[in-house]
Amino acid sequence: MPNPQNLRPKPFTSENQPVNRGRKKGTPNRATVFKRWLETKISVEDPTNDKKKVTVTLLEAAALGQIKSATEGNTNAWKEIQDTLHGKQTDTLNINVGELTDEQLQALASGKS
Repeated sequence: MPNPQNLRPKPFTSENQPVNRGRKKGTPNRATVFKRWLETKISVEDPTNDKKKVTVTLLEAAALGQIKSATEGNTNAWKEIQDTLHGKQTDTLNINVGELTDEQLQALASGKS
């Protein structure tokens, strides 16, 4: 049984309510703000059409910048593109060995999978 002297009162009672704390109702969160700004249209040079100007969203312009950086040798940019397209690669392999036959286990143990 807990010691009554060690018990703390509940932080939010009917008299102690969090009034006017936190973000105001109707205030957008960061994701909403980013989505709104990334939909903004800007004019950029089209890399496929003799540097003719085209109108794209900021999100598309950022993707073009990432691709340009990757083609100029930035391996981190290339890795981010690959992770976006194919998902991050993991170093682990989950195998339920209870479902494998003896031959399959032997092949795994010998490195011939």
